Amino acid sequence: MTLHVFHFTASINPVTTSILQDLVLRAVTSGKASKLQIHISTDGGSTSHGFALYNFLRSLPVPVTTVNMGSVESMGVVLYLAGAVRIAAPHSRFLLHPLNWNFNEGRVDHARLTEHSLCLDNDFDRYSSIFTERTSDAAQPIDIQSCLKNNAKVLTPEDAIAAGLSHETKAVELPSDAVSWWVNSH
Repeated sequence: MTLHVFHFTASINPVTTSILQDLVLRAVTSGKASKLQIHISTDGGSTSHGFALYNFLRSLPVPVTTVNMGSVESMGVVLYLAGAVRIAAPHSRFLLHPLNWNFNEGRVDHARLTEHSLCLDNDFDRYSSIFTERTSDAAQPIDIQSCLKNNAKVLTPEDAIAAGLSHETKAVELPSDAVSWWVNSH
């Protein structure tokens, strides 16, 4: 049994979510993965898929470490928070900012607009709840609700440790016996 490393360098969307879940399940169900490490660099993406990945990673029977390898933004923060151990590489950053949705439907009637508003409010509540729960030991807590509604905030690795988002900052080395998997937008 060995370490399996997943390099997630993509936006969070239906395709990348399915790929990551599939690869992780392959590693875990093969019985060969004793622990997982998710190397993340993402601009965020879909809230529904981000929450699904968070819950999926938290449900796994093996320990999961998440690593910010460059930039973890928006919904990527929820993905990052799934790690039991969370590491920020030197010179990485985190972006917390107001939630938004893209509308692909063209025209929207009043009922559908109300539905979208209710869902966005629910996403706000879920994001806030996960962030607060996973950073409860913060030396300098962040007002996540303010970041999600009004004021974007960029965090350095040191800021992320103080905020309880990360456990440590260190240069990450890939062990020679680790099994690597890739999820990217290509």
